[in-house]
Amino acid sequence: MGGLKPTESHMMPIRLTLILLAAGAVGCSSEPPREALPETAETAVDPAYRNAGEGFVALPEEQPEAGDETTAYSNADDPAVERSAVTSIEAMSPRQQYQSIAARPEAESRALQFSLGSQTFNYMEDGELVVSGPIASGKPSSPTPTGNFRILSKDKDKESSKYDNEVGTPAWMPYSMQFHGNYFLHEGYLPGHAASHGCIRLGHDHARLLFKRMKVGDQVVVSK
Repeated sequence: MGGLKPTESHMMPIRLTLILLAAGAVGCSSEPPREALPETAETAVDPAYRNAGEGFVALPEEQPEAGDETTAYSNADDPAVERSAVTSIEAMSPRQQYQSIAARPEAESRALQFSLGSQTFNYMEDGELVVSGPIASGKPSSPTPTGNFRILSKDKDKESSKYDNEVGTPAWMPYSMQFHGNYFLHEGYLPGHAASHGCIRLGHDHARLLFKRMKVGDQVVVSK
């Protein structure tokens, strides 16, 4: 007999053994191989992260270089930023000016300057301009006196002893400050030109601001 011809059933164990030996030759691990996924928009790794073995960890943020305007912290408490965000007095409404200036600490010195030609005032504290605004001084037939004066008295609810209003009662002169004889600074109507009997009228918020800040004895200068 020339030997037995191997049958298909005899060959199966041999094939299985060869397959296992081949797998060991290429170093198969105990874990099944992970299938590589194509990098798509859903699976791409953000460049801010790096591979760290089992997962991804964020890379440290880049620090701004010297001179870089970008900062890695909030500058909300930076005094320079705070100052730059404050609206200037000139851009404020008279009501906002009153609220801002009235809250300031008391000044060492105060002075008022009036220009009859421009119908304006300048208010100074400690030698620096604080606020400016419109006035209405005496009309040509009853001019406001010019010169250097002082605040002589203050009366928040003063009534005129010389002039009446439209209904025949003494004219009201709120936030009044006497600066010379029978001449006063007080709240009143501002038509845009000289129109009073000699007193200097101020708008409501400016009148009450100056009344609050100024003291008896403070300087008042009235020029043409």
